Amino acid sequence: MSHRIILACLAFLSLLASAAQAQISVGIALPRRDYILYEPIMLEISLLNSSGKNIVFGEDDKWIRIEIIREKVELVSETDRPIVDKPIYLDAASTATLKTNLTYTHEIRDPGNYEVQAKVRYKGRTYASAILPIAVVNGAVQWKQRFVYTNPKSHKEEVRDYELIAQKVEKGNRLVARIRDPDHRRVMCCTPVGDLMGFGDPEVKIDTGGTLHVLNQVAPKQFLYSKISPEGIREKPRFFLAVTAPPALIESEDEGILVVGGSEVGDDGKILVFNRGGPHPIPAMEVSDEEIKKDRKKRDQE
Repeated sequence: MSHRIILACLAFLSLLASAAQAQISVGIALPRRDYILYEPIMLEISLLNSSGKNIVFGEDDKWIRIEIIREKVELVSETDRPIVDKPIYLDAASTATLKTNLTYTHEIRDPGNYEVQAKVRYKGRTYASAILPIAVVNGAVQWKQRFVYTNPKSHKEEVRDYELIAQKVEKGNRLVARIRDPDHRRVMCCTPVGDLMGFGDPEVKIDTGGTLHVLNQVAPKQFLYSKISPEGIREKPRFFLAVTAPPALIESEDEGILVVGGSEVGDDGKILVFNRGGPHPIPAMEVSDEEIKKDRKKRDQE
């Protein structure tokens, strides 16, 4: 009889332990599994509260950790940047989704195969996600240039290394622009500038202020224009169509580097035309196909 009681108690404790383990579920997801070195790796973390009561995470800065292992043996060090910088309030039976950039939070500084796992600690227990593998590669350098510019804030000369790097994917190649500060060993940005689809090399220029300009043909008659500051700040991309002639980058003494030719396309897919008559372009307005024809006819007559 005592033996049966012991077994029943053990089974009951086992059920309690299983229930406790199921109080919080941790999941992670990535938009893809292959990355170029220094490219942002945006990890999505989901937390499910099944405890039946409200939970507050963030009483200390160690409640959540991302464990990254390189080549199955090397634990990747964390940086001083927090994974989450504010408390998380999770009602009973609710889910919270967090996003963090692993390139900022961890010292991923070498190519290789990595394994990523999130761990959440609450009330003395640790809840872990599944493990996701990712691959980080150097990529193939398509273009590079070192440039010295004068920082408008400090009025001092600074050096930047600019690169266009391709990564082979299922259809063509991904293309990213990477800007580095070699003197301070910093990567200012590593941002996509469209796919490399085999329509020719992208057109690249650097203006006197150190801003990178990239005009990349991403599809037949379709061009993506990217403008990135030496601090790694990217302006909103612009799209152009080669209706009569393809767009090109030119250097103007008054305006700097401009896109000339082609027809710019707005966010809604309509072609935009700039008003004429002033020394500088003014914000674009939407026009119809008929208005475009009239505008071209007028310019031909002029």
